[in-house]
Amino acid sequence: MILLLTLALGCESVRYGAGPTGSDSGAAVGDTAGTTAGSSGSTTPTNTGSTNTGSTNTTSTGATCTGTRPETTDALTTTNSAGRTGTYYLPEGWNQGPIPLLVAYHGSGGDGMTMINMFGGDARARGFAIIAPDSRVDPTGGYNWEVGTHPGEVTEDWTHTMNCIDEVLALGLEFDPAFVMAAGHSGGASSAPYIATNEEMFTACASLHGGVFPDGLGDNDVPCWFSTGKDDKVRTPDHVEGQAQSMRDAGFSDVEFRLYSGGHDVSQQEREELLIWWLDG
Repeated sequence: MILLLTLALGCESVRYGAGPTGSDSGAAVGDTAGTTAGSSGSTTPTNTGSTNTGSTNTTSTGATCTGTRPETTDALTTTNSAGRTGTYYLPEGWNQGPIPLLVAYHGSGGDGMTMINMFGGDARARGFAIIAPDSRVDPTGGYNWEVGTHPGEVTEDWTHTMNCIDEVLALGLEFDPAFVMAAGHSGGASSAPYIATNEEMFTACASLHGGVFPDGLGDNDVPCWFSTGKDDKVRTPDHVEGQAQSMRDAGFSDVEFRLYSGGHDVSQQEREELLIWWLDG
């Protein structure tokens, strides 16, 4: 359960100003290389390119105003059945009021730190938090995600996601309920619409160079972004556009598809325009 603490009065809100085919088992596939689990301690991130599970969907009220807390990147302690955890990033001053929250899913073979490196510079500039869980290990030994393939199916990765969120909220993070996005890349892409449509705390989702399993979607009708590269051979433009259409066909009213220069990596322009769509749109 999400832990609720007492919020001291007098905190000011942080501004979000502009700055710089899944498998039959339901495990999404992709080819994003990753590193080992996020290292403990404060580090500097860089840019490289409705069913409920039992968690209370609310903001934490644990922020305190005893001083501006520093920028922090650290490993999560919450573990999944494979013993993997995840990584989180909090911008400087994260305790001074509600801020946007990005929950990010790495590609196959990766870990949470992969997504901190992808979005960390933007998070610092725009003042949003990132929670990036690690996936489990599939039967072949690969790091892949499992998404639901029928209504109401709760996978261990869904549960792990919510436990990771609980852990960071218990630190005192207060997220802005108007700006909570799930985003995934490659093999992690289908986890974003799966989680975001099944948990009411989410207000947007983004499938980057990936897809969606429509039969596992929930009832939370959030805006959803799909994008890929013109030269992506892993998730081709036709494939990703078709995945976006399948979400529209499932009854979701606001589905965006965009195409960018490049291959399977998320380009800087793609990343920046995604954040404009989420935070400024």
